[in-house]
Amino acid sequence: MRFKLQDQKSLAGDQRGVALLELAVILPVLLTIGLGALDFGNLIYQNHLILNGVRDAARYASGLPATTPLAYVQNVAVYGMKDISGAPPPRVTGWTAGNVTVAYSTIANGTGSCGAARCFRGGDTITMVTVNASVPYTSLGFMGYLGLGSITLSATHQERLFGVR
Repeated sequence: MRFKLQDQKSLAGDQRGVALLELAVILPVLLTIGLGALDFGNLIYQNHLILNGVRDAARYASGLPATTPLAYVQNVAVYGMKDISGAPPPRVTGWTAGNVTVAYSTIANGTGSCGAARCFRGGDTITMVTVNASVPYTSLGFMGYLGLGSITLSATHQERLFGVR
């Protein structure tokens, strides 16, 4: 038994519903790309804030004696100020002073060199301050959808300790 379509020419030229079908096929791809770009942009922004905080803290600590309370340096990294009595929000959600480490180290200046602007004696030591931070990334929710798991953003900055301002 054969079935015959009533009007083959009208079905071949029928375009109703084609746009809806194209939208159903393309929309998931476009949403994935768009939301992925948004979440990735947020990741880059948070990393930038962490890098700025670590850099600010190292520069702040470089102008102070090594006996400065570490909490001040950590607060500068996380909140942008040493005195947090007004309970300011952190630069990045979930970033606390406990995620910031501050270390002082002494390095040898080598055998001596003479530059255009200044000469250093060989054997002098230089004190360096290093500020590190590791912060778990707070995703907008799309990274988990892609199955990427947790991401930790890390930053390090080192400055020469030059004395008291």
